[in-house]
Amino acid sequence: MGFGGLYGPDGKIIFALAYARSDERPEAECKANEALIAAAPEMLHTLKYAEDILQAAASDGRKPSIKDLNDIIEVVRLTVAKAEGRS
Repeated sequence: MGFGGLYGPDGKIIFALAYARSDERPEAECKANEALIAAAPEMLHTLKYAEDILQAAASDGRKPSIKDLNDIIEVVRLTVAKAEGRS
């Protein structure tokens, strides 16, 4: 088991991570986990983007347009590809 972290400019820890050494987990699993963790900020951004579009439509009392839905689908596809290590 190993530990790592991301530190801010003030030296305080922003993000802590415990992980298994590569001899404890298959390399493919480690790479998949690495891609997923790296994509986490983008996944959050994508969810907020989709929420904003859907909320704007709902607040206007309308359904999202086909263009809105296609935009969301494209951003989600790209984000999933990154999370799966395909981009």
